Amino acid sequence: MPGGVGVQSAAGPIVAASIVTSVMPSPHLDRVDACSFCTELEHGEMPADFRRLTPVRDRLMDRNALFATLPSVAPLAVGHLMVVPIKHVRGIAQLPNAERSRVISAAAEYAARLGGSQEAVAVFEHGVGRGLTGGCGVDHAHVHLVPVSRNAIAEVRRRILLDYRHASRYDLPSFLEATPPSASYLWFGASDGPVTAVRTHDIPSQYLRRAVGELIGREWDWRRLAGWADFQASLSTL
Repeated sequence: MPGGVGVQSAAGPIVAASIVTSVMPSPHLDRVDACSFCTELEHGEMPADFRRLTPVRDRLMDRNALFATLPSVAPLAVGHLMVVPIKHVRGIAQLPNAERSRVISAAAEYAARLGGSQEAVAVFEHGVGRGLTGGCGVDHAHVHLVPVSRNAIAEVRRRILLDYRHASRYDLPSFLEATPPSASYLWFGASDGPVTAVRTHDIPSQYLRRAVGELIGREWDWRRLAGWADFQASLSTL
């Protein structure tokens, strides 16, 4: 399988050593009318298909000029959250460096707050290169945070390494900075360590959700919209 291009740095924690504390948003925060995330982030209401299944209308837990945090509508566990950039990109590697640093730092901070419910929090993303097909059916970048055990994280890492022979361990900021906008990629790890990552166009839809869900015995296909009780419980996890 293709992948593994670019310069690998020494593996380190997900959060960058120097966290950017004040960043002005990019001068053109792109919005795509057909994107469900863009619409939800602008108006604060979940899509109508979801609102028919839950009394919750607004699932935004945190929002600023650069990103928002919200629970997955098909959680793999209580506390399954997503950090979503406001700017319409297909992977956080396509964000400007300072904005991407804020998203990474926020994911690590939220994961630390979720960590009390499990040994660790898995943090992962499948980014799709510009002009390419792929992804989970939601054409807007989002970083997943899922409370799981460290053993589960280790098992998913092993699966990635078996499925993608070019996958390796990376320092996340360095991996993303070296990823061109045209490249699709995936990365997965614990919030307090390096990530297992690969650049390749050959990533099945929901590959990482499936890897985690099958391992812990949960429905992994978000389109089935299973787990509304866990969704509502996740709203109070931060």
